[in-house]
Amino acid sequence: MTAKQKVFVEAFFANNFNASKAAQAAGYANPRINSVRIKNEPEVKAEIDRRLAEYAMPANEVLARLGAQARGSVADLFEIQPNSRYPVFNLAKAFETGAIDLVKSLTPTPDGGIKVELHDAQAALVQLGRVHKLFTDKIEHDVSKLTDAELISRAKAAFGGDGAAGADAGTTEGAESEVVSPALPDTEAA
Repeated sequence: MTAKQKVFVEAFFANNFNASKAAQAAGYANPRINSVRIKNEPEVKAEIDRRLAEYAMPANEVLARLGAQARGSVADLFEIQPNSRYPVFNLAKAFETGAIDLVKSLTPTPDGGIKVELHDAQAALVQLGRVHKLFTDKIEHDVSKLTDAELISRAKAAFGGDGAAGADAGTTEGAESEVVSPALPDTEAA
């Protein structure tokens, strides 16, 4: 890669992935016109892809961080000090325990304190539950008012017309389908 291309790549990341600004910073003529071409040059593209891969988060890391948020404890963020009515946020303790990732934001208050907003542990649990398919929506279908022809038509559409389930049976992914039909009259005479 040339020195100019290296500057382009650095500027591309420094300018929030704006190729025109990167081309301008690297000194290319007509940056708006040439930026796409420069970005797609094999060496430049390979370096951008390599750098982006470093920033990407693999699925197991996402799950681990969600798990940490779900299990997190405020005890790892605060301490009780003598002569104090309220727990005090301890930034050093939060970093030591790794609980700093539980913190969504820190905001100074007018009285010299600090407001600590945490990530929602319940939301993290819901996301993990979805990944593990713990939650299933149930859809009820009332077919009692359908004619025999409508039932047959729907069955053919759902099962591909040959009794085998089709690839797209028209149901919501991850949802259970339950058919509610009226009880059939007893046909045996006593």
